[in-house]
Amino acid sequence: MNKALTLVMTSRPLQIFIIAAVVLALVYWYGRNSISDTMKYDHPLPNSGSGIPANWDATAVKFADDLHGIIDGLFTLSGLKDRVCSSVLALTNDQITAVYNAYNRKYCVGSSATLTRDLDDEWWRPSSGKLGDLVNKLKSLNLR
Repeated sequence: MNKALTLVMTSRPLQIFIIAAVVLALVYWYGRNSISDTMKYDHPLPNSGSGIPANWDATAVKFADDLHGIIDGLFTLSGLKDRVCSSVLALTNDQITAVYNAYNRKYCVGSSATLTRDLDDEWWRPSSGKLGDLVNKLKSLNLR
C-alpha cells in the first residue's frame, strides 16, 4: 500500500492520468444522467397526437398529479398504486407521452428527474407488478 501511494505521490504523469480519468468519469456520469429539456418537457408524440382527444391537456395534468401522489405519498397503499398505474397503462401511447410531458413540466423542473426515473426509483412496489409494467411501457416509448 505504501509503495503504491508513494508512486502516485511522486509520479507526475500518473497524477495527471488519475485526474484526467476522474474528470472524464464525472463528465460521462453527468452526461448519462442528464436529459435535454426539449425531450424532457416536449417529447414528441408517437402518433403525432392522433391518439389524443380534443381538450385533453387538463386530463393529462390530472394523471400527472395522480402519479405524483403515489410517488410522493409516504403511506401510499399498493391498491392505489395499482389503480393509478393501471389507468395510465390503459391510455394510448400519445396520451402516455402527454402525461409524461405534463409530469415533467410540473414536478421535474430544474432537476434531472423524470417521470420514468421517479417511478423506477420507487422502493415500495406492489406485488401485482403494475408499477414495473408502467416503467417498462415508458421505457419502450423511449421516455427515459
